[in-house]
Amino acid sequence: LARMFGYDEHLGHLTSSGTIANLEALYVARESHPGRGVAYSAEAHYTHARMCGVLGVPGQVVPAEYLGVFVDTDDYHHRIRKRNAYGPVLFVLDTLGTLVGRSTLGAVSVTARNPWPTWLNVNGWKGVPRNKRWILATELLETLKKGEFEQMVVFRHCGGALPFEDSLKEIILDDPGIEKNNIDLYSAAHGALSLALRLAGLEVPIKRRACRHGCTCKDQYARERPRTFEMFLSHS
Repeated sequence: LARMFGYDEHLGHLTSSGTIANLEALYVARESHPGRGVAYSAEAHYTHARMCGVLGVPGQVVPAEYLGVFVDTDDYHHRIRKRNAYGPVLFVLDTLGTLVGRSTLGAVSVTARNPWPTWLNVNGWKGVPRNKRWILATELLETLKKGEFEQMVVFRHCGGALPFEDSLKEIILDDPGIEKNNIDLYSAAHGALSLALRLAGLEVPIKRRACRHGCTCKDQYARERPRTFEMFLSHS
């Protein structure tokens, strides 16, 4: 098979079934990452759970409803005058214009309730029937409200990635006003983002966030320095 596709060097073999393929893949994962578990979708083949048991590897089912990319419909940092719990980088997308409708993104849905309201740190869907968690497709255009905290646009089953292409309009980056080892955190993050854009072939402006009067983000960044360093320097 390798020669048929033009490969001189190859690693792999055929198995008798998908079950055996899953078993071998999980075995390799166990051997290369000892002591760690396996997370798999609730919609994954049932053999994932069985093979984890056979191999003695902890398995964790991830509810299918959480799979996907969640997108806010407003700049909540600006709106509530606090740093966004998800990070200091805001990607401004033409979501409903150029992203929706691409076949590679799978289904596009809108939550009727926020599944993980960070200000409460709870599961917002606990005890909520499935039919009350999502806005029905027939009601989407009439019900979607920009800036509604409970409503989030969700690109479901897209593999955890969004192809920005021409949908990314600008990037807004927080400035915590903090240095570490003479490295300005804003400059470090700006440089990392600039490099990522260049490697992706995108020309998108990166703007320093202009906070509203009374915004407490700088106080938050200063109080939570370990977390701040992680957010600004982990990919710089």
